Formats: sequence, C-alpha cells, structure tokens
Amino acid sequence: PSPLPSPSPSPAAQTAVTERVSFEPGAIGVTVRNNLPDNKSKRYLLECNSGQTMTLKVQEGQVSAAIIAPNGEKVGTANSTSQWQGQLPSSGDYTIEISGDNKANYGVKIEVK
Repeated sequence: PSPLPSPSPSPAAQTAVTERVSFEPGAIGVTVRNNLPDNKSKRYLLECNSGQTMTLKVQEGQVSAAIIAPNGEKVGTANSTSQWQGQLPSSGDYTIEISGDNKANYGVKIEVK
C-alpha cells in the first residue's frame, strides 16, 4: 500500500496571524516588514486614542492594508499607490490587516500622532 499523505493543518487556522505593534518611546511611527503567504492576511494590533491621526503607507510590495476600528468598522484602506490618513474615531485597539493576491514581501509604515 502507498503511504498516506501527512495531514496538513486546516486552512482556516492559517488565514490570519495577529501581532501587536508598539512604538519605540518617543517615536510616532513604525514600519512593519514581513512576507505574506499566498492568499493569506496578516493583522497588526495597535492601541490608539480617539482624535489621533493615523497615516498608513505601503512602502514595499503589492499589498493592501485595511484599518479596522475597535468596533470592527473599516475606517480606511491603503495600497501601493495610495496612502491613507485619517482621524481615529475612538480609543482602543485598531487592527491593520495586510492582504494581497500573491505571495509578497511587504513594508508598511504606520504613523500615529
């Protein structure tokens, strides 16, 4: 009999990886760099206060980055051709979800002031 293929982890478990981002003391921004597997997304959590202004800029890679407020509402999107800047509506953890169609290395700059 032929050997059975080894079971692979369920795709649902691999769809999003969440990582908390924090700024260095005194810094207003951070650039997150990583690689995106095929058709998967990565999420970054960032604690912000209402009234702060966030700027999101995709510096490398063909990816898009969505900004999701603590209540789950999408407040904006940035991609390789356009950045997003806006005032944050509430305090709490914002999710930056980075996704793309293909495997890509990316660099996304997040600034909050």
